[in-house]
Amino acid sequence: MIKNKSTLDIAYDYLKSEGSARTFGDIWKYIVNAAEIANPADKVAEFYTNLTLDGRFVPLSATRHEEGKEDKVEWVWDLTERRTYEERHVALPDDEAEAVFSNSDSYNYEESEDNDNDDYDENGSYEEE
Repeated sequence: MIKNKSTLDIAYDYLKSEGSARTFGDIWKYIVNAAEIANPADKVAEFYTNLTLDGRFVPLSATRHEEGKEDKVEWVWDLTERRTYEERHVALPDDEAEAVFSNSDSYNYEESEDNDNDDYDENGSYEEE
């Protein structure tokens, strides 16, 4: 039983001792058992949010598990200190990046006649009449 540590510190120690990446489910099960968390369903969202914000942890990939007719996708997490920059920062392939930014040219930036910004000067300051 580990009661005097935060869930993030327990997760860090767990991943450190395991020596390799683990799924979110494995990490959460370990924490629930180690800290004897009552009502884990009430606390899992907060832990997940904190895990994503803590720089000690990095999501690497998603694994797919078959459960009946539906697939369950689960992220694999590891310690940032064990991963290279390339493993931690995944760039979009050129074709995906192009798709994201291709629609930016279709916006018409020209001002229309019914523009309500007439009361603002070129610096964006409001001019009172």
